[in-house]
Amino acid sequence: MASSNAPAHPARHQLPFPQRWAGPVPEPERGAAGPYEALLPRVRQRLAVAVHELMESRRRAHGLWRELARVDKEHRPLLVANQNRFTEWGLAELLTEKAREALAGDPDAAEHHAALVLMVCAQLDPPGGRLPLLRDLEAQAWALAGASRAARGEHAAAGDAFRRAAGALAQGSGDPLLRADLLELRAPWLLARGRRQRAELALREAQSLCTRAGESGRAGRCADALDELDHPGEPVRFRPTLAHSAGR
Repeated sequence: MASSNAPAHPARHQLPFPQRWAGPVPEPERGAAGPYEALLPRVRQRLAVAVHELMESRRRAHGLWRELARVDKEHRPLLVANQNRFTEWGLAELLTEKAREALAGDPDAAEHHAALVLMVCAQLDPPGGRLPLLRDLEAQAWALAGASRAARGEHAAAGDAFRRAAGALAQGSGDPLLRADLLELRAPWLLARGRRQRAELALREAQSLCTRAGESGRAGRCADALDELDHPGEPVRFRPTLAHSAGR
């Protein structure tokens, strides 16, 4: 592995706004008046800068992933931990997507990517008011790790990961779809532990959250999983994936 001049303890990075805030910066209403009117241009300027930083971070993420992909798996954590350039919000998002994609066919790879997400998150330093967004991303990574462990039959370790996911979620933004993700991922583990009723309750809550959010496709997936639970003589085949992302 090539040597690096980066410090052993990388500088902590600022967390940009997520994509849900990455649309056009809103114009103030015409004729608006009040004590905060003079602040609007500065607020809009700061938001525009944050949006630009996020887009740039996502652009850099693809090159960073290509660099990681050329390295053996066992060396990737060392790179992420010791080279400052890998501390990118965009890379954490991309690795989350990689973990999600790998979950159905390669649980080991899914957990590997989730672990890298958590390493990146540990180096991100969100300014005031944005810490819940970081916790949201950590909750996704832990939930994916839990599902990966459950798929390998490591139920105690999966339970620990799901507890960590729930703890991060409790400190997060309160996004209902993120809670639906965790419930949907946790349901197969509950079922494998013989907790069919709790698995059903988790799926029903996830379905309700998705329906209220207008996510009919995801609500339908939960309904399909519930239908499979209603046939105890047949093997349950559903394999939920973490469908949440900041830019739904």
